[in-house]
Amino acid sequence: MRYVEVDRRESGWGLVRLGSCDFEFNAERELFGDVMSRKLDVMRSAVSDVFASTFTGVVRCVVPAASTTAFRTAVEETDSRDQRESMLAFEASVLTAGKTGGDLYPTEGTPQEPGAPVPVHVYHVDEETTTRVRHVCSVFDDTPIEPVPSATAVYHGVWPLIASSAPSCVLLLGAYDQYTEYQVILDGTRRADTVVDAGEEADRIYFSLDAVRRLGIDVNRVDNVLLHGDRVDGSLIAALHEVWTGRVELANPGPVVQLEEGRLEADFGFEAFLATVGAAIY
Repeated sequence: MRYVEVDRRESGWGLVRLGSCDFEFNAERELFGDVMSRKLDVMRSAVSDVFASTFTGVVRCVVPAASTTAFRTAVEETDSRDQRESMLAFEASVLTAGKTGGDLYPTEGTPQEPGAPVPVHVYHVDEETTTRVRHVCSVFDDTPIEPVPSATAVYHGVWPLIASSAPSCVLLLGAYDQYTEYQVILDGTRRADTVVDAGEEADRIYFSLDAVRRLGIDVNRVDNVLLHGDRVDGSLIAALHEVWTGRVELANPGPVVQLEEGRLEADFGFEAFLATVGAAIY
């Protein structure tokens, strides 16, 4: 379990501290499973120990893509905010077999032409997941607890890194245990978020090409392939370089939180914290 604490400064977000907690069980599986496991209390105690005497305005928890429901839809440009929220809530209910409650995270795209429907990419985090997250983080009295979908957190973590250079097309590849997350940002807009049960190196590479081609984008148009996650290693980087020659980089979120160069060891692997940083500044 990784954590990051940031604060708002005159010059932007600043890193206060970061770290991780190790458990003798799969924390992700317990937190985002189907039942209220007793092991959640162990995680709650760990959060209490780490953040003892900490005062904060909000606590956010990254929810893995596999534990969310994602869908694409479109709304009319003339629809009111209430109309849009009502429609998205109805569609989420249909797609989650009638589950009620939970939280919606919509991202609106750009209409293909004036007056055309507005495309929307939506993530839904169900109420049971939110309840477990809030239980683990309940040590923060009277503080809002907000789950954030992984892809949304990653986007907010990486956008400050690429906004100034304004690349035409960026592919984000998140390498995790037994699965890989892909996200395509085209002309500044999130075009596709995909999670694939791919833990093998060859599969991660194959689906990196597939994520782009599914959108009808020529792979030569991709300016950067940014890597994040806790399963990024030298072997994967070298293999990706063979396919995406000269375009593969680690998504280091240090500049986003004003981390001075050299503060961390060169092999620290800060790219594993990209989603955590993105959720913190969301």
